[in-house]
Amino acid sequence: MRHSIGNTLWGGKDGKVRSRAIAVTAIAAFALAAPALARAGDVPAELLQQAQANPTQQFNVIVQTPGDGSSPAADAINAVTNDQRKVFNDAFKKAQDLQSKANELAKRASDAAAAAQQAQAKAAATGRPGDILAAQKAQAAAQAAQDAVTAAQGHRSPRR
Repeated sequence: MRHSIGNTLWGGKDGKVRSRAIAVTAIAAFALAAPALARAGDVPAELLQQAQANPTQQFNVIVQTPGDGSSPAADAINAVTNDQRKVFNDAFKKAQDLQSKANELAKRASDAAAAAQQAQAKAAATGRPGDILAAQKAQAAAQAAQDAVTAAQGHRSPRR
């Protein structure tokens, strides 16, 4: 099950969805950092005037940074992509935790249903009031366990 959750969250095995998301995030980070970078770097006066006069217009620019990766642009892009990886990793861990809890609830419900069947069979065989009461309690416990599973699947609180 973990494999299918991973594929749903991250995209296919080739990681295309994830790499696209990271690329979009990096571009967004650069767009947010661009005004600060433009002030810090050498920007032709004409381009700066056009950008200030038309703040919603898009401009094609080439950003040159030192080859050692110590530029503000690289730092901004790395910070955003690392934050996005943390968000994805946190979401994946949460999905795994929820799946584990759902599996445990389903096992408890299955065990409770089996116990209820055994109690009903015993009550039917003996007809004793104590066995009948035990079967009724086991059936109620099995129903409560199944309600908990249903609630967990629909993110609702169980009936009481």
